[in-house]
Amino acid sequence: MTFVLTLNAPAWFWRFDANNVCNIGSPPFVHLYFQRNGDDLRGTPGATEYYRWWSRAYIDFNSSGRFVLTAPLSTGNWVDVFGHNNATNVPMFLSAEQDVAYIGMTFGGGCFDGHGVAVTNGSAIFTLISLVLD
Repeated sequence: MTFVLTLNAPAWFWRFDANNVCNIGSPPFVHLYFQRNGDDLRGTPGATEYYRWWSRAYIDFNSSGRFVLTAPLSTGNWVDVFGHNNATNVPMFLSAEQDVAYIGMTFGGGCFDGHGVAVTNGSAIFTLISLVLD
């Protein structure tokens, strides 16, 4: 994925969930993401916890610029809903990879890769240039 981030003294907010207590005060980030067909968005242990995957690679929203984010579909590069590395359950990762419903990116902060971000002061513009599957 290639994108441009243009920042003008943003004040970030990403703590939409009271349980999001990791790295308070850190900037938000963007991850690559894919989701398997049939996901109910609950991440139920043993059922759908392996249906959504986030790249371990990410870009922090620290500064303006043009960025490239890549994440090979290989062992060790992805985490599930509960943050478990795909190396811990390769068959479920491969099942999700072979039955993809959605791909894209998610924004988050702290403990949660995909719970969103907001700008409470200043401004931030995220411009997607390309999202390429190779």
